[in-house]
Parts: sequence; C-alpha cells; structure tokens
Amino acid sequence: MQTLDNTPNNNTKPQQSIEGLRLSDLIQTLGVAIAVALFLKIFIIELYQIPTRSMEHKLLAGDCVLADKIAYSIGLPTVLPFTNIRLPLTKWRFTYKTVGRGDVIIFDFPGDASEIAPKTPELYVKRVLGLPGETVSVSDGRAYVNGTAIDYCSAALPSSTDLSKCTFLGPLVIPYKGMTLNLTLATIDKYSTLIEREGNSVVVENNKIIINDKEVDTYTVQDDYYYVLGDNCTDSYDSRFWGFVPLRNIIGKPIMIYWSVDATSGSIQWDRIGTIVVIPSSVAF
Repeated sequence: MQTLDNTPNNNTKPQQSIEGLRLSDLIQTLGVAIAVALFLKIFIIELYQIPTRSMEHKLLAGDCVLADKIAYSIGLPTVLPFTNIRLPLTKWRFTYKTVGRGDVIIFDFPGDASEIAPKTPELYVKRVLGLPGETVSVSDGRAYVNGTAIDYCSAALPSSTDLSKCTFLGPLVIPYKGMTLNLTLATIDKYSTLIEREGNSVVVENNKIIINDKEVDTYTVQDDYYYVLGDNCTDSYDSRFWGFVPLRNIIGKPIMIYWSVDATSGSIQWDRIGTIVVIPSSVAF
C-alpha cells in the first residue's frame, strides 16, 4: 500500500521576485552605483558644454563633450564634484604623457592676468600653441614659436581689441619646471602672479623682494606652462589676454560629442551627436 508522505519538503525554496528584494539590497545597489558614478566623474570622465564660439569650427557653441581626464595625468579634483566649490590641497597630479602642440585641452581657467585664482571655477577649452621653454609671439594676425610662423593657426585679434590689455603678445619665454627667474623691481610685477599661483607669498617693501618671508633675487618655477589659443581667434579669450596654463590645471581633452544644441536657434544638431573629436597628438613645424 502506498503511503502518503505529508512531511514538508525542506528543499523547496519560495520563488524570489523583485517585490521580495530587501530594502538593504536596494540601498546597497544604489550605493555601489553612486560610488561608481563619483569615481568616473572625479578621475576618468568630465562632462563639458562648449559655451562660446572660440573653438569653431572643430567644436561649436552648444556642443556637449565627453572629456578624457586621464589623457595626460591623474590626480585629485580641484573642485567638489557637481559643484563650483574649490577644494584646498588638491594640486597633486601624476603626469605620464606629454601635452603636445596642436592638442585641444580642457583646463581649469587659471584666472585673469592679475588674479591669483578666479572667483568662480571655470573650465576652458583651447588649442595648445606653445610648449614649456619655447618663445612665443603674436603679431600681424599670426602666431610664432621660436621665430617660426605656425601656419595652421591664425592669431588675428578682434578688431575692437584694446592692445593695452593684451600683455602676453610677446615675445615671451614660456615658463618651465626648473626655470630660474631673475627678479628685480622692474620684473617682479611680470612674475608675481605666477609665483603666488604656485602657493607663495610675494611682498615688495623697502625696495626688496620678499617671497615667503625671505629676501630673494631669483625664483625657481615649480611647474610646466603652456600658451593656448582658440581656433576662432577673433572671438576667443585666451593666452594673449591672460597668460599661461600650468600643467596642474589641465583636466584632459575632449573625445566625443554626446549632445549638441544650436546656440542660436536652440534646435538639436543630430548630425553632431556621437561625433568623435579627432585631435592630432602633436603638430610639428
């Protein structure tokens, strides 16, 4: 005779459904997602919208680009992610690739010629013209590096430009790490902003130049610097007006347009979405 076994089968497991997920599982998943997004934002990728016409025709006002933040180096963020709050003690960066002439870079704007730092952090995008240690000059609508005209780059100034405000037309030697600056009462105004941006205090009193409470007549530059221009030079606020970009300020370079809206009409520019920004790694002359 067959016996009916009413003993519960302990191997039977209730089918788990989405509704059955525990709250702690959802919180853990959300936490991991936020952590990954923050890591990518801080160290790997920057989202940047082109605000002006300064880089036409390569990049248009209204283009939104993905920037490769590890193209040249990796380091700590200079601002709190998703805010404009500047962070202290975040100048450390490990650099493993050289910035080349002709590279289009996205960088933390160092400030106007007389500013130690801008009041509000801003990202700029420009093309590299001059490298550390080179002599650069701009005249008659052309740019020159070590006396050689750069044919791929126009440097024409807007017709309404007040040349008295263009203090970096050169000829100028672009500062480089380890360069010794000879300081005199006649030259200290030229270099004081750079020295202070490198974290030093500069005071001139009783005809003496004092850096970090010590009287000096020289200063050793702590970083490499670059001279940058916008491709659309007649509508670009660049090194001609405010000076050099320190290596520590370079965020990365644009790699792809992920969204684009016409700055005038507001219409979506579908043909530009997904465009890879092909930038030469360097330009020889």
